[in-house]
Amino acid sequence: MGSGVSRSHDDEAAATKQPRLPQLRPPRPRNSRTSLAPPGHTPSGPKPGSAPPRLSATDDVSTRAQSLRSSAAALRQRAEALELAAEEAREEAENAARELKILYDLDRLRDAIVEPHPLLNALAGCVCCAFKSGAAMALYLFDRESGELELWGTDATTPLRPPFVQRVPDYRNLSQWLRRETKPLANEELELYELHEIPPILLGAAKSDINAMFGHVALVIIEMQGTPKGVMLLASPVPLNEGDIQVLKAAESQIDSAIVQAHNIIDFQLSSKELEVIYKLDKIRDRHLALDDMLKACVSEMSDIIPQADLSFVLLYKLERFMWRGLASADVPQEGHDFTLTSYLSQSESSGSKRMLLRELENALEVAAISKENISEELICSILELGKNALDMGAMTWDHNLRAAQMTFSALLIPLVLSNHIIGVFGVLDYTKNKPFLMADRRLMSAIASQMDTAIFESRESFRLKEVLGRSLDKRVLEKLLEDPDLRLLTPERAVVTVLFANLRKASLLVENTTPEVLGNFLNSFLSEMSKIVVSHEGTLDKFMGNEVMALFNVPVPQQDHALKAIRVALDMQRAHGKLAREWQTKNVRSPPLGIGIATGELVVGEFGCSLRSDYTVIGRAANLASRLCSVAQGGEVLVAEATYRLVHQALGTLPVLCTPMESPPLKGIGRVPVFKITCTE
Repeated sequence: MGSGVSRSHDDEAAATKQPRLPQLRPPRPRNSRTSLAPPGHTPSGPKPGSAPPRLSATDDVSTRAQSLRSSAAALRQRAEALELAAEEAREEAENAARELKILYDLDRLRDAIVEPHPLLNALAGCVCCAFKSGAAMALYLFDRESGELELWGTDATTPLRPPFVQRVPDYRNLSQWLRRETKPLANEELELYELHEIPPILLGAAKSDINAMFGHVALVIIEMQGTPKGVMLLASPVPLNEGDIQVLKAAESQIDSAIVQAHNIIDFQLSSKELEVIYKLDKIRDRHLALDDMLKACVSEMSDIIPQADLSFVLLYKLERFMWRGLASADVPQEGHDFTLTSYLSQSESSGSKRMLLRELENALEVAAISKENISEELICSILELGKNALDMGAMTWDHNLRAAQMTFSALLIPLVLSNHIIGVFGVLDYTKNKPFLMADRRLMSAIASQMDTAIFESRESFRLKEVLGRSLDKRVLEKLLEDPDLRLLTPERAVVTVLFANLRKASLLVENTTPEVLGNFLNSFLSEMSKIVVSHEGTLDKFMGNEVMALFNVPVPQQDHALKAIRVALDMQRAHGKLAREWQTKNVRSPPLGIGIATGELVVGEFGCSLRSDYTVIGRAANLASRLCSVAQGGEVLVAEATYRLVHQALGTLPVLCTPMESPPLKGIGRVPVFKITCTE
C-alpha cells in the first residue's frame, strides 16, 4: 500500500515540474494562404470572420507558375548584371595591364636610348603598338626659341613623315584651329582632342591622301607646369575607347618627361659642341699660322661644326689686314712682296693721299677668307652687304629666304670685336635647305667668334713681334717667343738689362774724305758684322744710330749670364773690327777705331713710338751710362760700369782679358763713376 501511495505522490511531483507547452492552433486548410500584406493594410477580400473563398486546383498551379517565371526573370537579370560586371572588370584589368605595359616599355626605352631623335622615334613606335593595327603616331616638339612645332618622332611605318608633316610656324594657329573645329574630351588630366581628320595645319600638299587612310584622330597637347612642350598625334581607322584614352594618358605622363630629358641631352651636346669648337680652333691657333692661312683654316672647319652651313667666310676691314700683314693688291700695287702700312705711307707723295688711303681702308670690307672657291661676284657683293648690315647693327644678325645670284639662302653673321673695336665679320650661309639658323647655331657662332677674335689678336701680336723684333733677334729666338702666347713682350715693363753701345771714333773724318758710295759700302759691312756678332750671342739688336750700334741683353728672353754675354760680344766686335779694318786698308779706306761702353741696371723696356713707327728699346739711367762710356772709350777699349763688373768679375778669370779699374772722365749728366777697362790679351 505504502509503495503505491508513494508512486502516486512522485508522479504528481513530476507532473508539476514539466514545462508548459504552447497551445497549437488547429491546422489551416490545405489551400489556405498566408497574407503578405504589410501591417495596417486592409485586405480587399472577405471581411474577418467570413469564410475564405475556395480556390480551384487550376488557379493554384497558375499562380505558382507565374511566381516561378518572375523568379527566373530576376535570376536572368542578375546573371546579366554579373556578366556585365565581369566584362567591365575584364576590360578594366586589360586596360590596367595595357597602361602598366606602356609605362614599363616607355620607361625602359628612356633608359636605353640617349639620342633625342632615336628616343622619340622609339617612344612613338611603342605607343603606336599599344593600339589596333593600322594606327600611326607622330610626336611634335615646340622649339624653345621660336615656338614652332617640329616633327621629332614617328613610328617606323607611319605615313606621317616629311614632306607630308610640316613645321607649324606658331602654336597659336594650331590652338585656334582646335578651338574652332572641336572641343577637348572631358578629362581633367589630359588635354585630348578627338577629330575626324588630321589638322590641315600639320599636313602638306598630300593631306587628303593621308586623311583618307584614317577615320579618327586623337591629338594630345603635352604640357608641363602649364607650359606646352609638344603635341602627340594618333591617327587610327577605329574610334578611341576609354582604355585607349587611359593608354594615351599614361604615355603622355612618360613622354613629357622624355621631352625634358631630350632637351637636357641637347643642351649637354651643345655645350660639348662648344668645347669641341674651342678645341679645334685652339689647335689652329697653336700652329702659329700667318693671318690669311689661319683664317682659311678656321673657315674650312665650319661645315663640320655647323652642318647646316654650306658656305663660311670672314670679312675684315682692309685697314686691319693692311696694318697686320701688309697687302699686295690692286689698291696698293707692289712688285712681288708684301709691305706694311707704315712703309707705304712713308712713300706717299702727300699728306692728302695718305688721308684718302686711310679713309678708303677704314671704311672698306673685303673677304679675308672663304670656304669655297669660284663664288660669283653677285654673291660676294651680297655677302659684303650683309656684313655691312651686321656692322651697322653691332650685333649678331640672322635671316632666311634671302635672294642673290639666282639662289635663296639663310644667313647668320656676327661681328668680330677686338679690344672693344669691331675689326670685321664672321658669317655662314645655307643655300641648300634655306632653313633658319636656330639658337644652337647662334651659340656655336658666338663660341667660334670668341676664339677667332683671340686668334686674330694673336696673329696681330705675332705680326707686330715679327715687325718690331724680326731684325733684332735671331730667328730661332723669335720663333721661340712666338710659341708662347702668354708673353706680352711689347708692353713696357721694368727689367734688369745689360746695354752695349759700340761707336766708331772720329768717323766724321772718314765721312769727309770718302765718297758716298764707298762710305755706304764700308758702313754697311761694318754694321753687318757687328749685327751678326750680337745675334750670334742671343743679344737683341736695338738700333743703328749712324755708325753706332746699340744692343740689349736679358731682354726679351731672360739670360742668367747676360753681363758676360755683353762682354764677349764686345771682345768679338773688337776682333772683327780689326779684321775689317785690315780688309778696307787694302782698298785705301782707313777705318776709324772702335770704342765700346757697357752698363747694367733696371730699365723700362718695351715698344715705344706711334702707329707710323715704333721700336723695341729701353729707357733709363743704365742706358745713358752705357752711351756715355762708349763716347769716352778710346779706340780698342771696352769700358764696363761697376754694376756690370760685379756680375762677371769671377767669370772674367777664365777669359784672355786684362781688367783694369779706373775712374771715368766726367760724364754728361752723370759725373765721374768707377769703371773697368777690359782689354783682350790675345
